[in-house]
Amino acid sequence: MTTAPATLSVGDHASDVTLPDDRNQPTRLSELWQQQPIVLVFVRHSGCTLCLDHAVVMREAYPEIQAAGAEVVLVTMDNPMRLHAFKEHWRLPFVCLADSRQEGYRAFHCPRGSWLAVAGPAMWWRAIKSLFRHGAGLVRGDPKQLPGSFVIDREGTLRFAHRSRHSADWASPDQLLITLRNLASR
Repeated sequence: MTTAPATLSVGDHASDVTLPDDRNQPTRLSELWQQQPIVLVFVRHSGCTLCLDHAVVMREAYPEIQAAGAEVVLVTMDNPMRLHAFKEHWRLPFVCLADSRQEGYRAFHCPRGSWLAVAGPAMWWRAIKSLFRHGAGLVRGDPKQLPGSFVIDREGTLRFAHRSRHSADWASPDQLLITLRNLASR
């Protein structure tokens, strides 16, 4: 069960926040989406095994997302220094932003979950598989924060929104690519 209502909907103008990147340079989302559509992916933190898995899935889908004319922007609750190490270690080729104060999470209405939503049985199997593939780290930030994925077009309009119901629930690259291809065909 989530505790934050989702009030930012598809068709609404996306929230424009400024967050530091992995080199501690301020990055404004509108400056990114004005260049090309963005796939904005909020993960919990770099120590979460499911978040590591999600980041790797996005890395593997990145060439297709780029071919569809978009850029990936990954947001974690880490500070820029930890985020830089995370980005380098996992060879993430896309923009990574640090949001230790959860301003972006709140702006996009990414929900907080109960302990059951964060660590309950719904995600055990995926977490075990991910743990063997990627390992795990320390919790950073709000342990009850849930992920979310969004597609924002060049005008700043939200074209896709997925707010996770639990920590193993994320939008698939296929869902994101369908939205991006529909944008490109306009």
